[in-house]
Amino acid sequence: MAGAFSRDISAWVKKAGGDMVAVVRTVCFTISARVIMRTPVDTGLARSGWMPSIGAPDLTHPDPRGENEAEGSAQESRDRLRPVLDGYDPAAQNSFFFTNSVKYIVPLEYGHSKQAPQGMLRLTVAEFATVTTEAVNTVNNGGAAL
Repeated sequence: MAGAFSRDISAWVKKAGGDMVAVVRTVCFTISARVIMRTPVDTGLARSGWMPSIGAPDLTHPDPRGENEAEGSAQESRDRLRPVLDGYDPAAQNSFFFTNSVKYIVPLEYGHSKQAPQGMLRLTVAEFATVTTEAVNTVNNGGAAL
């Protein structure tokens, strides 16, 4: 399975003129941003809990403010992505991780919320090939990597 996956990534990178770093950064950002926006909101805690990291999972969680700021929590989560991905070189560094340590994130993924009965991660993972193709096209056309 891993061999086929690696071949698919290599083929996409060749289509992007060999700029693997730009493609991988773009895919990581897009996938992560989609998960953030699909995370259901009651207090904003679950949505703000998404943490990007390189090399090892970040199991910390931002200090909750007790506010119901759905868009604010989404923006804060997306804002944490850029600095992590800006310094990410997939050829030279370890894996990219995107974790959420909110204790009820698994029930949310499996339909606990009527806002996201199909989950967040499963829907986004199903779009991986499309997201990757779009990232390759963006990089090929000289578009911004992130």
